[in-house]
Amino acid sequence: MKWIYQHPRLYSLLDSVVSLSLADRVRRKVLEKRIVGSLLEIGVGTGKCLNYIGAEFVVGLDRSEAMLDFLKKRSTTRLVLGDAHILPFKGKSFDVALFCYCLAGLRQPLEAVRQALRASKEVIVIDYNRPKGMPVRLWRWIVCGIGSIIFGSRDVDFVALAKLGKASVQDFYLGLYRVVVLNGAPDAGN
Repeated sequence: MKWIYQHPRLYSLLDSVVSLSLADRVRRKVLEKRIVGSLLEIGVGTGKCLNYIGAEFVVGLDRSEAMLDFLKKRSTTRLVLGDAHILPFKGKSFDVALFCYCLAGLRQPLEAVRQALRASKEVIVIDYNRPKGMPVRLWRWIVCGIGSIIFGSRDVDFVALAKLGKASVQDFYLGLYRVVVLNGAPDAGN
């Protein structure tokens, strides 16, 4: 686990500064006014998404005790220390599972999404994407170079991700951010 995940305040600041607050705007646009019965946020971190989505029952899962301790002081959300690759929930326990800017930091992102599809009826992925017109080498230098040093990031394979189920895809800010909503996943291991 990268050192940044042991420092929630710094993580939260860097998340906003590095993205020029665009990441927060995308969160708001995608999640605001969305009401669900039950939500599992995988990689809940400092809980930024919890400000936007309305849910009757919320569980936040993270692999960083420091992040969960930070969030515990600010939220009444049920928190679980765990691994996105091995979710400790029964099938279809949640209406929605959410990955918000964390999929790129996972060692096996597609397996994590398969687990989320098993545990929920719908999966929402919000993450960074290579903008149209940006050279692949430059994008990889940013994501796999700088992003990897700070956050452990790697490029998200959105094409493979969309094949995991019935997908709708939406881009924001010239394609720098991509949102994939997955339903009815035939390959989710159900």
